[in-house]
Amino acid sequence: MIVIRFERIREDEDLGWLVDEYFDYIHDVADRMPPELRDFAVRSEHYQLQGKYSLHDSRMRSFAIRKEPTEGEGVSNATSVDVIFLDQLFEHEFSLHYGGVSSFVVTEGDLPTRRATDVLMHEVSVLSKCNFRHVVRFDGGGGYAVEFSSFNRKLDLTVGN
Repeated sequence: MIVIRFERIREDEDLGWLVDEYFDYIHDVADRMPPELRDFAVRSEHYQLQGKYSLHDSRMRSFAIRKEPTEGEGVSNATSVDVIFLDQLFEHEFSLHYGGVSSFVVTEGDLPTRRATDVLMHEVSVLSKCNFRHVVRFDGGGGYAVEFSSFNRKLDLTVGN
């Protein structure tokens, strides 16, 4: 089972989020990621406040798990996870699709006091040649972690017009 914790991003009570080690790591392993994951992981605007498609401060709207039978010998299911986010200005939706999911965990945090699932910070890791992890933490506690082999993003699903 995977745990919702960061490997390289640190939180300091006085300094806030310490991300230098993480960005050094991401640039070192970028060539080991598929193109869409690499584009998502290396661009600093996907982590910062005020970025149109930044995960920071976006709100998770749904987390859907799909199991599809696969053909071949024996009984097997391919697992995928689709997560839809509302951007920080509540103007656009975007989704993340994780394919070839081998493990995931979702925790809701402190729902009685914090009903929103706004993203505080997230981290991508390379686990092996074709296996990756994305960890997302919410500001009210909780979050999710997914281990997967393929990734894509769908952008600009306009909301409210």
